[in-house]
Amino acid sequence: MSTTATNGMTEAKALLQARRIALALLAGQVLFLGVTAALIVSGTVAPGPAEMSRTLGAACVLVFAVLLPIAFMLRRRLHVPADRGGTPAAAGARAAPENILKGHIVFFALCEMVTLLCLAVALVHGALVPSALLALLCMGIQATNIPPTGDPG
Repeated sequence: MSTTATNGMTEAKALLQARRIALALLAGQVLFLGVTAALIVSGTVAPGPAEMSRTLGAACVLVFAVLLPIAFMLRRRLHVPADRGGTPAAAGARAAPENILKGHIVFFALCEMVTLLCLAVALVHGALVPSALLALLCMGIQATNIPPTGDPG
């Protein structure tokens, strides 16, 4: 059973749009990872000051540890069906299609923020380890959470 919004969006359409957005964001991150790796491996980027690298590396780990769980929680919260008053709906109710889309967009935007920060830190640090590995891990989490196609009901 599929829910249709007042604007005509169905769950299947919302999931398809979310999938396209997720793949586009992930493609940009893969491209940036490739450019970052090429610059570092070729020696074009010299390592920055060690103190700044340590501080930025710690920030990267902290952002990863904080924002990823928040991304999962926000997506889950947006996917919970609610009545017009904002209270949880009856059992068997489904989330509005636009909330499904919003949940996935918020999730992928937060994941992308983590990835891009980690890759920027890798460029400043002049090394792929550990920052680019965290970025790669975050991209893997995104890849395994790409919304399915078709009717979810």
